[in-house]
Amino acid sequence: YFVLDIISGMLSLLLTSLVIWWLTPRDDAGASTSGFDQQVALALATMILTEFIPILAGPANVVIERKMHLSTATLWSFASYLAAYICALILAFVTHSLWSLLIINVVAFGIGVSGSFMIVRRDFPEMSRWRWRFDHTLAVGLLRDGVATGMAMALPSVITAQFDNFLVGTYVSRSELGYYDRAFRLAAWPNVLLTVAISRIAFLTMAKVKDDPERLAHTVRMSFWIITTFGIPLALTLSLAAPDVIVVLYGGQWAPSAAFLRMLALASIGSAFLSIAFWLAAALGRHRVTIGLAASQALLLVTLGTLLTLTRGAVGTAMAVCLNAFLGAAVGCMYAFGETGLRSREILLFPLLATGVAISAFCAVASLPQWLSIGDSPLGATTRILATALVIGVAYLGFSLTFNRKETLVRLAFLKAAWR
Repeated sequence: YFVLDIISGMLSLLLTSLVIWWLTPRDDAGASTSGFDQQVALALATMILTEFIPILAGPANVVIERKMHLSTATLWSFASYLAAYICALILAFVTHSLWSLLIINVVAFGIGVSGSFMIVRRDFPEMSRWRWRFDHTLAVGLLRDGVATGMAMALPSVITAQFDNFLVGTYVSRSELGYYDRAFRLAAWPNVLLTVAISRIAFLTMAKVKDDPERLAHTVRMSFWIITTFGIPLALTLSLAAPDVIVVLYGGQWAPSAAFLRMLALASIGSAFLSIAFWLAAALGRHRVTIGLAASQALLLVTLGTLLTLTRGAVGTAMAVCLNAFLGAAVGCMYAFGETGLRSREILLFPLLATGVAISAFCAVASLPQWLSIGDSPLGATTRILATALVIGVAYLGFSLTFNRKETLVRLAFLKAAWR
């Protein structure tokens, strides 16, 4: 695996370099006419090279995940990015250069690779005694499963996650792209905080219990419950408090991002539901389903996104992303429920009702004169964000505890025991 990983990384590096060179316009003398300066060329080279660093820890990360030592690896990853952003902030204040951004991946990936090998050396010393051995059956299995899953993962990462930026930057304006991209990154918080961690653990768990229908259904049920219980309130808070969130984090000059954040924050929840279905299909070896889910999302975004962007600008792009996410969530839920025998009523009824109650409660509170009198200063905006989070959280969880008390308490007790 390590040898193949290194070879594929080098091929990727070579092909990317050739494509960039081929797409760069040149005059008759062979000189570049694209207007790229040395700083941009250096940034491209640095970003391509830093993507090669994680490959060095490929086998170590596989062993860590195979042995389910995810908590230690997650904490180490958090520490690596914390150190990277501290370095970036210091460099930004000192040099005001592009390196303050480029240093993030260099430091994060470097520390992450070191941490992976430290964990393996401490907990799995037998890895250092492994020797090269070619296993034909294993190689065929890796190609059969890996290529299909890799293709399915590449479609969302390359098209679904990037095509909207291409549309806004190409057909609207670069300044509008800045506002849109800022909102998109903020809207990804529920996805980063919950979906990525849950999907990763749920996939490994579903792969282990795929032959036990009862445990498989329980794993899927718990994944949905965590996202609906914690992800929906967080997304609602980001959406309803969007103008204040933008002001507090980035200042009034980024105010146009708020309109995009309102829609994209809600879209992140749709993506969370789809991710459960995607990884369930991957765990069960349903490669046609994984590719179908990913391809349908990419195709829908390309068609809807292009049409709405040309007619309604960047707002149309955000609308297309939302529609794409919710349609994908609907299809994903239908697949997950059909595969596990779960009923949509037991999974979605109470979260949908609680969402309506939370939005109604916020609208009632936001219409009070005291709400508007807080002011638009950073302190006032922070107060409104906290108040919004409190209203949404109390209304949402309060409804769940009132009308779905038994299940909610059982799930919370389970999480408490698992945390310990």
